[in-house]
Amino acid sequence: MTDLMCQEATAHGIGHTWNNRHNLLGLFWLVVTLALFSFLLYVAAVLCMDFWSREPQSQVI
Repeated sequence: MTDLMCQEATAHGIGHTWNNRHNLLGLFWLVVTLALFSFLLYVAAVLCMDFWSREPQSQVI
């Protein structure tokens, strides 16, 4: 099941990590994939906090 998911995933870092898991290239792709996923979570959290902290505004014309 894990092999199929890693082969068919559209996130290419997952496949590279799984296919090269016994060498240094696999470690590199694992670090890159985890770093970018962490960055994605950080940016999403910052955007959500910014959105929630704004006061609602309305304009009547």
